[in-house]
Amino acid sequence: GASTPPSPSTHVPSTQLEVQRWLLQKGLPGTAAQSGALLHSTQTLLTTPLRIESLAASPDGRRIVLEASMANDIIWLFDVERGPALSRLSFQPGDAESPSFSSAGRSVIYATSLPAALVSTAMDGSGQSRTLIASGTEYWESSSSKQGMVAYTEVRAGTREDVFLLLPDGTRRALAETAFSEREPQFSPDGRWVALTSDESD
Repeated sequence: GASTPPSPSTHVPSTQLEVQRWLLQKGLPGTAAQSGALLHSTQTLLTTPLRIESLAASPDGRRIVLEASMANDIIWLFDVERGPALSRLSFQPGDAESPSFSSAGRSVIYATSLPAALVSTAMDGSGQSRTLIASGTEYWESSSSKQGMVAYTEVRAGTREDVFLLLPDGTRRALAETAFSEREPQFSPDGRWVALTSDESD
């Protein structure tokens, strides 16, 4: 069957979203907190019957994109200032997973299962989506640079998870393609470096 990604570092308790408020006020990406772990610096922003699987904050900290479970995993947008309503972003059949904002916050990138693809949805109110890459495999986490590049995790037969770079002209190249599992790419603010995780030392 299809591979299941491990719980991301931004996993949050079912039905409750807590974000470090001081980070949002400074316009920096928020982080999830386990319930009760940071009572002095967190604020409950949303309570929902959906199970929140992962999340990412926009660069200005004003919006949060969520992966939440119903019959399938769906991508939702939450406005921190307006709250508490959620706006649905993904409408593809199957699951939509691992959302992240572009470096400028103008779009949200996420992975779909049917078809297996990496998709970008505009945040200009049009709701227009476009497929960035689709090659019949699985995709997980992604990160965008201010130069328009996208680093992403791809699940491949033989090498498990690898990290690739999608260039603005649509071509791609491998950043980490080994027998080990490489995941969770993250661009540096200047777009010159990519950090990632690997199980090579396990």
